[in-house]
Amino acid sequence: MSSISQSVGRALKVFEAFAAEKRPLSAGEIAAIIAAPRSSCAALLKALCDEDMISIDRRTSSYFPTARFAELGAWIANGSIYPPELLELMSTLREETGETVTLAACNDLLIELVRVERSAQAISFTAEKGQKFPIWGTGVGTAYLTLLDNSQIRALYRRSEARQMIDERTPSLDGVLQMVAKARADGYAVAEGAVFRDASAVSAPLGVDINMRQLVVSITGPTNRMAALYGRYGVRLHQLISGLSITGERQPDAPG
Repeated sequence: MSSISQSVGRALKVFEAFAAEKRPLSAGEIAAIIAAPRSSCAALLKALCDEDMISIDRRTSSYFPTARFAELGAWIANGSIYPPELLELMSTLREETGETVTLAACNDLLIELVRVERSAQAISFTAEKGQKFPIWGTGVGTAYLTLLDNSQIRALYRRSEARQMIDERTPSLDGVLQMVAKARADGYAVAEGAVFRDASAVSAPLGVDINMRQLVVSITGPTNRMAALYGRYGVRLHQLISGLSITGERQPDAPG
């Protein structure tokens, strides 16, 4: 790892530490959490202070992220980058189904949740923004893959193999292509126990680029509540997405 990559990695770990602890941290605590020598950690903390990313309290010798740092990503976290029509669609689905509704985007070879409308039910699918899931075999992953042609899917699968991201739980390439073909025909994808054993998802892509990204909407909940409703939820999801009016370029149907 180059020194630049190492420094960037350590800086990210510093902010991950603050996010996990949710309190000021001393230099010693930070060094232990990011597994860095005290001298290297001190230099990194000074650089972050100089850039006004963190502040130091000299009384307690502790550090904490600045308001400037918080503002840098606030425009992403507050949902303002998504059209209000899309946010309304998610709220409608949550109200109608009572289940957790998520918005996801492809992050290279993984799928990342970018927005979550949580179910109010006591037993429900718990999701957090930033969670990542495999692209292979999951509802969100299969829905995203319907936007690609089969040659692109094969290339992605080979990349996953090369990066050793394929294991015994991963569907075969033929299995993936069959799942994608069914999802294309139905207009939505269903995955049961793909990520968590007792959870199922019904997912469909928007088919419109938003911020130059393709997004997938999912309804996810306990399998014992969802199983009898896959078809109903899938049809409703497809119906709402088809009626969504968002300025953007709608993707053509992917060839087989």
